[in-house]
Parts: sequence; C-alpha cells; structure tokens
Amino acid sequence: MKKANLILLNLVIVVVLLIIACACNPTTVDEPNIQEKLQIVLDEVFANYPGKGLSAAVVFPDKTVWLGTANAEGATPISSSDLFWIGSITKMYTATVILQLMEEGKLTLGDRIKQFLPSYSNIDGDITIKQLLLHTSGVYEITSHPNFDEMMAEDYSKVWTPEEILIRLVLEPYFAPGEGWWYSNTNYTLLGMIIEKITDNMVSNEFRNRIYTPLSLTNTFLDCQETITGNIAPFWIDMDDDDVLDEFFAPFEVRASNTSVAYTCGGLFATAQDCAIFTHTLLRGDLLTQSTMNQMLDFNTDLPETWDDRGYGLGVSWIRLSIVNGAEAYGHGGNAFHISLTVYLKDYDIAITILQNFPNNWSLWTQSMLALCKVVMNFYDK
Repeated sequence: MKKANLILLNLVIVVVLLIIACACNPTTVDEPNIQEKLQIVLDEVFANYPGKGLSAAVVFPDKTVWLGTANAEGATPISSSDLFWIGSITKMYTATVILQLMEEGKLTLGDRIKQFLPSYSNIDGDITIKQLLLHTSGVYEITSHPNFDEMMAEDYSKVWTPEEILIRLVLEPYFAPGEGWWYSNTNYTLLGMIIEKITDNMVSNEFRNRIYTPLSLTNTFLDCQETITGNIAPFWIDMDDDDVLDEFFAPFEVRASNTSVAYTCGGLFATAQDCAIFTHTLLRGDLLTQSTMNQMLDFNTDLPETWDDRGYGLGVSWIRLSIVNGAEAYGHGGNAFHISLTVYLKDYDIAITILQNFPNNWSLWTQSMLALCKVVMNFYDK
C-alpha cells in the first residue's frame, strides 16, 4: 500500500511540474523560414505601394531559387512562369557576349567601330567598343528622337532593322567620343551589330549558345529575332488617351515596332527566375574571367546628377545604396512597357530580380527590392 501511494505521489508531482512548465513556456509558433519571410514582406510592400502584378526571384549562394508573386484584385494574376519585357537589363547580356568575344581574341575594347561597321551619319567611326559599353561615345539616344512615338505608331507590326534604326532615329551626337557621359541605347544597338558582324550569326543565337543553354535558361527570348513561347504578362497602357491605364495583352504584331527598336539595348523577355540566375552567374564571375570581371566592374562615377546609381561599368550599374539596404550591389534596371530591376549582392552572393507590369510605379520598384534585400541580409548577418 505504501508503494502504491508513493507511485501515485510521483505521478502527481510529474503532472504538476508539466503544468508549471507549460505555464512558464507557452507553445510558440515556428518562426517563418526565409522563403516565407520573403513572401510576407513582398505582400506587405505590395499592399502599401499597390501595383497590378509583380514577379520576384532570389538566387541563394547554393543556387537554390525562391520565387514569389504579388497581385492586385481585378488584374490578371501573375505567375512565376510569366515572361516580362526586361528592357535595359538586356545590356548586361550584350556586354557579356562582347566581353566573351574579347576573351576569344576577336576584338579589343580599344577597337574602333569603323573596323566592323559601315559609316552612318551622325556616328563617329572612331568611337571605341569600350566607349559604347560605358556610354561615353556621345552618340544620340534613339528614343529621344522628337518623332519617336509617331514613327513607332506608323506601323506597330513593323520589325525595324538595326540599320534602319541608325539611319532614321540617330541625330547629331551630344559630344565628341570620350568627352562626356550620356546614357544612350544606341550604344548597345551598335554593339549588337558588331556581335553579328564578328560571329556571322544572329545575336539571338549567340545569346542562346553562350548564355541561355549553358545556364539552362529556357524562358529568355530576344523578341525581334525569336518566337516567344510561354505566357507574357499583360501590359498596362493608356489605350484611349484618357489618362487611365488599361490591361492589354500585346501580340507580336502590336509590339513589334517597339521591341525590334529595342534590339540588343532592351529587347529581351524573361521570367524573374531566368533573369536572376543569369545575374547571379555573371556577377559572381562564372561567365567571364576575373581579369574581365575587373574591367566590367571598373565603374565610371563621374555621372550626371540625374543618374541615380553610384556608377556605370561595362553594361552594369553600381546600384545606389538606398534600394539595397546599403549593400555593395551591381546590376541593371529596365524601363519598357514593364519595369524591372536585377541586382547582385556581392558580399552575400545573392541575386534578386523584381519584374512588374504596371509602368512608372517606381515606389513599388524600389521598396520591393529594399524589402527583399533586408530579409536576406538579416538572415545571413545573424
């Protein structure tokens, strides 16, 4: 009997101790993992800076990929498999191929464009390839032509050739080669033509052979030279000239004039995942030698005050601190019918891409990038 009482007393003590432990240590909810945190902050930013649709991707040091989206009620939902017109991010791809050709001994950065191309009015044949890459050539910006919009609208189905672009859209230069800095898409039109001249191949094939195929990028296309397979995120444009943006699905015959003029300065379409993988692979140094990367990331910081980033290298921007939480970051933005931003956080070996289909929503553009940067940096700084 005494033994039974002792067992019962021990059981009572155990139960009491468990009750006390539960009272002192209430059940806690598991801390969200980094992937969950990324989606949480993306949703928060989207709620505070509303857009229509956004696709994001983060590539981690081990090359795993997080994908996220945000969508507005009443808009066609965006999925991670949707392609966006990434605009001037294309310049990073063009610069990469040019620098690969340099490594193969097929050109030097000091070569003059007259060594590869015929003469064109208003374009100095003594401009060097490096000046094109750096935007120090002084050549006129094609989209600044006073009749640019009207010329695009003459025939939206028209596929412009690079030669037509140079002949019809290039006016007098801003300054003599090397005498200043001016961001000009025309520089990268000329670089695309040089790639085709040297390789005797369409630049889209060079992109595919040198970049997409080695990196298994199956959702990246140069619109003017390739048939896009996959779903393109809708555009939001003012179709009725009533200052109200309308959702619009633009088939090739409607977007051809604009995307063909964009060519190798801004004609690529890609998913956020493809773009982030390319950014990560390139800027961690896996596509070019270290010597070439040093040249690519040798930034010119003597830029106009109107240029927000810290500097510009060979097809790559030195990203301003305010949108990457103070990190050392390289990448590029794009502004077409969609707007985009891709960055590489050097000290974290992480790439982040933001693609959105509501134009000129720069607050969403900057704040979503900043929020994602904070999540990954806080995670790795612990």
